[in-house]
Amino acid sequence: TDTLAREGIKRGARSILRAYQNGCDLSAREDMALCSLFGGLALANGGLGAVHGFAGPMGGLFKAAHGEICASLLPYVVKYNVNALEQDEAGQDIKIRFVEIARMLTGDPDAGVNDGVAWLESLVDRLEIPGLGAMGIEKTDFKNIIEKAKASSSMQKNPVRLDESALYAILEEASDIEIVGEAKDGTEAKQMVAELDPDVLLLDLVMPGLRACEIEAWVRTNCPATVALVLTGHDRDYYLAKALEAEVAGFLTKEEAPERLAEAIRHAARGEILITGGQ
Repeated sequence: TDTLAREGIKRGARSILRAYQNGCDLSAREDMALCSLFGGLALANGGLGAVHGFAGPMGGLFKAAHGEICASLLPYVVKYNVNALEQDEAGQDIKIRFVEIARMLTGDPDAGVNDGVAWLESLVDRLEIPGLGAMGIEKTDFKNIIEKAKASSSMQKNPVRLDESALYAILEEASDIEIVGEAKDGTEAKQMVAELDPDVLLLDLVMPGLRACEIEAWVRTNCPATVALVLTGHDRDYYLAKALEAEVAGFLTKEEAPERLAEAIRHAARGEILITGGQ
């Protein structure tokens, strides 16, 4: 089983993104076919775990694809499995396996578990896997999901026992985007940023009260961890220049599809700049 798992991980790591980006890449598709075969055999022999422990009941409760659920959960299940193993002296041999996996994924012989988690998070983003929130799964659903997941046979095969706080944290981190507040004007938006300290602030370029550029200047000085995205009905260089002068993280037109907006929020949260609207 270990030999199959190692070979499958190596092939998947080097080819999954290539296969996604170019379906005509036969070498990548061959790697992914073998990765799927080896992964299936390894899971059949070794058992499943928390990812499938969650995905089974979630697939029955929500209209969400099994593969997307698994992909959105995987980085955070790895993260919290290793966190739990840190507290378990008997689990150090298992932790060593997670380190080995991280090195196979990244190709870095000195990589640690956190590097592997970061690699998985980046892959999920580049494959455009939606977060649980985009699948219609809300925090109010977590308790029911956790109760059902704990009773699943797959969860019993997880390499370490995860308590409810860890299970909740996994779902929370996989939820991706959470709306923590909505403001009716610029003045209220400024007050809410001060109170809520969000990661990303989505602003309308033209709103009552304070202007978007004024709010962004205040945020930069007083809440530097918050980045701003400007949403506008305008698609002209003048407005783009004003937004960039204010050092916003992104400039989007209101015609953008919801999934494009969600992608822009993720980019902003990583500190990347995104400009759309034909600019």
